[in-house]
Amino acid sequence: MQKQYTLIFLILISVFVFSCDKGDDYEYSSSVKFDFNTDSIKLGRIFTEYKSLSYIYKIYNTNSKKIKIDSLSLTRKDNELIIYADGQNIYSNKNIIINGNDSLFIILKQKFPYLNKDQERKYENNLIINYNQTKQSIPISARIQDTYSLKQDINTPTTLKANRPYIVENKIKIKSSLNIEKGSQLYFTKNAGFEIMADFIANGDRDNKTIFSSYRQDSIYRDVPGQWEGLLTSSETKTININHVIIENGKHALKSINEEENNNAIYQINNCIIRNNSDNAIDINGGELYMTNSLNYNCGGNCIRIYNLSKTNITHTTIANYWTISFNNKKCINIENSNNINIINSIIWGNNYQELELGESDYYLLQNSLIKGEESRYTAKNCIFNLDPEFVNQYDNSFELLEESPCINSALKINESKYGYDLNNNKREELPDIGAFEYIGI
Repeated sequence: MQKQYTLIFLILISVFVFSCDKGDDYEYSSSVKFDFNTDSIKLGRIFTEYKSLSYIYKIYNTNSKKIKIDSLSLTRKDNELIIYADGQNIYSNKNIIINGNDSLFIILKQKFPYLNKDQERKYENNLIINYNQTKQSIPISARIQDTYSLKQDINTPTTLKANRPYIVENKIKIKSSLNIEKGSQLYFTKNAGFEIMADFIANGDRDNKTIFSSYRQDSIYRDVPGQWEGLLTSSETKTININHVIIENGKHALKSINEEENNNAIYQINNCIIRNNSDNAIDINGGELYMTNSLNYNCGGNCIRIYNLSKTNITHTTIANYWTISFNNKKCINIENSNNINIINSIIWGNNYQELELGESDYYLLQNSLIKGEESRYTAKNCIFNLDPEFVNQYDNSFELLEESPCINSALKINESKYGYDLNNNKREELPDIGAFEYIGI
């Protein structure tokens, strides 16, 4: 009997010891490290006093044992950045436990004040993780910018200044002349855009482009398409003249509002970059289109869809569609019921087998261009079909030419005063290159 009690006692002691050991399954070494989804927290560009944005950051415990975080803090505590861990402010949340092979969500909310200053300012801080008598530090950075707000229709002659960005918060009717200063930056909220009912002129230069983009400039949304409506034209639009302009991240760059009503506007697009639009980038009905020295790439529809135009000139332009966000079988260029079409010294290339649809036209000229498509479908002069243009890196949005590109020395030399310099302001050679960019050797 005594032996039985002894055996039971030993078993209970073993269970107790084992349970205590398992319950203390923590890593106490000061040499262990946390991993992070990024080495630093880059909040990107933040516009003050416009919708508090949240950012998510993750701390990973890749060890098999639990780690207890004694505290989280900022190097410099302020009211501009509030940080939550497990749903609580880090300054009231102590002794946070991250299980083995688990993670902790950190949420950062910004409340940067409006100071009514033109100059962009930097914010720098550090998130400090204290644990096991050691600490890790993650740098935090942001660019803070005060803005102007644009909410009302423009009914009288108006100038938009370039000294600080504008946040456009509605679909605004442009009913009178609008002067957009060189280097102006206009950022549009969801469903916002310009409905242009007058002459529209926007000019920048090579080093100081005018920008039409989405207002979310933080790193998560920086390159998300479809965030605003675009520049919309109507039967009242007479002239669209844009030079050294970037239009990005919208549903469209330029679109006719009423597809059933012809628009007689003259569109002049020179030295422009149009990119990352979720639908047809240029989608216009009626009028004339002159596009030179420009780059139009990556959209969820056609890069250019035009119909009922009386004249179209596309010269020294690169049109490339490597859209990967969703399925897109639409061609780079789709031209319907239009006349007097001239595509010269341009690249038309993308993921699809056929990237140019001309439809019925009384007259068209394809000359000294590189085109992806079935050659027998076109009447072309000195064009290159289905040879890769050899961009530097189309997946990094670098559409300059590599040394082996078939576009080099294959363009027609025309009107040097107008086409003498490429989109990067490099002088075109005696035998110029096809597309918006002249090859410049190392």
